[in-house]
Amino acid sequence: MMRLAGYPEESQAIHRVFFNEHVARSLGPYPTKMKDRLLWHSFMTDDHTPLEMSWSWSDDSDTPVVRYAAEPIGWLAGTASDPLNSKATVVCLGDTLPWAPSLDLKWYKHFLRSLVADTKAEQSPRTLAAEPPSQTFIAFDLEKESMTVKYYFLPALKSTVCHKTNLELIEESILKMPEADNSLTSCLDTITTYIRSQTPDNELHVEIFAIDCVSPADSRLKIYVRSRNTTFDGMLDVMTLGGRTSKFSDETVGSLRELWCACFSVENTTEAMSQPLKNKNHRTGGLLYYFELKPGAKMPTSKVYLPVRHYAESDDQVARGLSEYLLKRGKCLNGRLPYYDGVAKLW
Repeated sequence: MMRLAGYPEESQAIHRVFFNEHVARSLGPYPTKMKDRLLWHSFMTDDHTPLEMSWSWSDDSDTPVVRYAAEPIGWLAGTASDPLNSKATVVCLGDTLPWAPSLDLKWYKHFLRSLVADTKAEQSPRTLAAEPPSQTFIAFDLEKESMTVKYYFLPALKSTVCHKTNLELIEESILKMPEADNSLTSCLDTITTYIRSQTPDNELHVEIFAIDCVSPADSRLKIYVRSRNTTFDGMLDVMTLGGRTSKFSDETVGSLRELWCACFSVENTTEAMSQPLKNKNHRTGGLLYYFELKPGAKMPTSKVYLPVRHYAESDDQVARGLSEYLLKRGKCLNGRLPYYDGVAKLW
């Protein structure tokens, strides 16, 4: 992936060393077909693979940045010695120091205390370990000679122990930050008001909270929510927080329509776009969004994840559609290689 994205050989070598020595070795026991009840079922992906890799394009460059996220898993995760898999991620985070000069753990320490349950939780370790719940992920954006670290918190276990909702727990944790100035609290209020205004049919389920492990002045706070509403207009409503943020331009809406059609093989007609995607009764069905807050920002921003795994026709259809979408915007891999051809090389 790094080679196809145009990373120099020396950059590839730097990141391979870190991945091989500190990430690959922290992904737990090799998976088998045996259904061992102590096996740690990561929430990272639908098939429990504790690793997810991606290319990320932006306006800054025609070629992508390589990113990946992982849930480090200890060899004793889910046992009495490590019932909540509390150790592996901490070790992996410490290992990043030589590769991440911008690493700042102030917010990490704050939210670790607020959002992660430990083995002294009200429930016994045996009860908690019966079906091990993921609580943290770690992610890396690969730069030429270093990387930026991001941290993800899944507060469901902690909120259960505290008898609160995920939203309540995250909201309280943010408001306790020293950096929670008027702009940040105002943005948070905009988000929470919108989430709580939803009807039961359009409920937004708060699932994940994330931070950048950099200086608080440069970091972001991200609140991830899932919606079972899979209509295009429903997506636009969530992304603008029901009109509470700036209205999307016609160009932006048109681009989103094109992406929707490319990913889900939907005709770009009013009738087709008004229909929900096919029903998918799966834990990760629906659309996933995040709302982003940042100190000093006047309004929150948003992004949407389109779950092609559940709603696309096939891998080939998605790859072709996305490749065409990217090429129209001048986005490609190194040497003007189309995305589709790059995926074919990886496959």
